[in-house]
Parts: sequence; structure tokens; C-alpha cells
Amino acid sequence: MKAKLKKCSCIIVGSGKGTRYSSLESKLFANLSGKPVIVRSVSNFLENPNFEEIILVGPFEMSFFCDYFGEAKKIKIVKGGDTRAKSVSNGLLACNDSSEFVFVHDAARPYVSSRTIDHLLDLLSEDIDGVIPVLPIYDSLKKIDANSIQSSISMKNIVRAQTPQAFKKKKLIRAYNAIGTEQSLAKDDAELLMMYDNDSCIKYVKGEYASEKITDIETFKMLEKITKSSFKTGLGWDFHPFKKDRKLILGGCLFENTIGLEGDSDGDVVCHSIIDSLLGALGKGDIGSFFGVKTPNMMGVESLKLLEILRGTSLGFYWEIVNIDITVICKIPNIMEHSERMKTKISNALRIEKKCVNIKATTDKGMDAAGEGKGIRSIAISQIKIEEE
Repeated sequence: MKAKLKKCSCIIVGSGKGTRYSSLESKLFANLSGKPVIVRSVSNFLENPNFEEIILVGPFEMSFFCDYFGEAKKIKIVKGGDTRAKSVSNGLLACNDSSEFVFVHDAARPYVSSRTIDHLLDLLSEDIDGVIPVLPIYDSLKKIDANSIQSSISMKNIVRAQTPQAFKKKKLIRAYNAIGTEQSLAKDDAELLMMYDNDSCIKYVKGEYASEKITDIETFKMLEKITKSSFKTGLGWDFHPFKKDRKLILGGCLFENTIGLEGDSDGDVVCHSIIDSLLGALGKGDIGSFFGVKTPNMMGVESLKLLEILRGTSLGFYWEIVNIDITVICKIPNIMEHSERMKTKISNALRIEKKCVNIKATTDKGMDAAGEGKGIRSIAISQIKIEEE
């Protein structure tokens, strides 16, 4: 029997300047193994049905997240404050009235597993005020001055706290309202809650060493090394016969003064072969099973749009296109005259660099239907990188 879903809001705080990382580049938009840090942080929560909304606090643009998550209805963007506490307070003000619990997470912690989030959710109840992830400290702790070691510090019952931290939403809001100007004295939200009510019941779960906060270049490089990836290859092969009174669309480009191709969609055989190759690499069937064939929503649809939809579809794992190699077999038209235009359209639709798309063409010396001029065949091979859990 499935546990009842909890109504949660998630506040992801990313309004700090991050000068310890770099004065030139925001660490939240840095490419961490093929994916921006902030996108990784959002991905941890977006697909979890317990979260009604993801509130991003900081200098963000919705269009940036739409590029990665599609329409992203769950995401809200809120202006940050001049301190972390004020940013969290702004996020709390934006929460839905319906949510009972709120998670507060550092945007610079890109690796949080579903296991940790589930453990936090499992402990949340009306009987406790909050739950946070913690890690033991195994290193010896020392107190120093400017020149030397002064003393050792006992590690008994000492842990280090991480995020996300989860709380009863109403109580955390009351704490922020009551603490006022002393908010900035709290190191995290659990401490602020206990400043408000020292008898607050805050439980803990085991945190994760992978869930380090990026504070400098060294931490960033360390996190880069923990991403496990594998490479997959897929083959797409398609043929469409010519058909009168149809426009010829190949690779999203209109070819003037040339007869078009038969097909439920716009007949773009090049895009179809790319889609099949990507679906093959992803292990997701073919274009017919994924998008549907001979269905009303497929009639006349732009195949380039299908590429965009496929790239923007959440499949439960992160995947990155490494390269696509396409061979077009036809007698007419002259493909290579338009290859650069086609590569631009395809790369834009898939949000990859143009150099990752290669197009070749051949007449096949008059062999088979494509070589004889009865239609056009396209063969595509795609390589993708899949991030493993």
C-alpha cells in the first residue's frame, strides 16, 4: 500500500554571490558534467509527487528552466534578499496556502538522492517540527589562532548539517516572523527554528557525502568526479516515397520547387531517422510507439517539433546527446547545398552544438527506391551519454 502523499513546497535558495567559487561566473550556472548546477538541484525535487511547487529564490529566468523541463508548471521564481534568511523568508511568503510542509534547500547542493528526500518525507508528521540530514565528523577538530593550534574540540554528539531541511510550514513561518532582525545570526533554518522555540522537536536522518555544497572550485571539481555515466548508441533508418502536392521538408528545412514526401506528419524523413536513433539509444522503442502513428495529433505535425518534444521530455534520468551522424540517400534534391541549414535547425531543436551534427549524402549509384529517385532514405546513428543513479 502506497503511503499517502504529503503536501510540500520546496524552497531552493540561490541568491548568494558565490565569490568564493568565482567572481566571474555564477556557480549555479556552471556546467557540472553536462548539466547546470541549478538544473541538477531542481531535478532532485521536480518529479517527486509530494512537492506541489518548487520555489526558486534568486536571479533566475523562467525561460532558462523551460528549456530543460518544458512548461515546468511547478516552478515559481522569487526575488532574493540581501541575506540567506531574507531569501528564505521571501520564499515562504510565496508558498501555496495548501502546503503543510516546506523543504529548504541550498541551490549549490546539486546531488541529493531520492533516498534522502524519501527519508525526510517519511519522518515528517504533525508530532515533530522538522527533519534534517546530518553527517558524522570523523576528522579531529582543532581550535586555532592566527599562528598555531590552540586546543582540540570534543566531537562527542557533534554532526554537520546538510540540506534539504524539512519543517512544518506554519511553524517555520512563525519563527521567521518572530525572530526579525536576528534572522541572520542563524546558520541554517533548523537553528532559526530553535532560536524561536528551544523546545522544537527536530529529528535527523543520515545525510550523504555526495551532497556537498559547492563553495569553491575544488569542491566543484570533486563533485565532477562522482558522476557515473555510460554511453549508448542507437540506429534510425527510414524511407518515404515522393508524393505530389506535398512540400519537401528535410531536417526542418523547406526545399523549394521539389516534390514532397508521403507521411502522417510533414514527412521529414531526416528528423524521423534521428528520432528513431535517439529512441534506440534510450531504449524507448521507435517513433510510432513513442509518439503514436496514424493518430489525429500526428497529422501534419512538424517533425522538428517532435525532436524538441523528445529532448524536453523527462524520462526519469538525465541524458546528453554526444553526436548524431546522418546519411541521406536520394537522387534529388542536392542535400549538401542545404546541409549547413539543416544542421542549424537540428542542433537548435536538440539544444546541442552544431558541430555535434554531421550530414552526408549519396545517390547509392541508382540502387533501390531511393537511388532510383522514387523517394528519400535517411540513416542516422546517435550516441548519447546517460547519467546513472
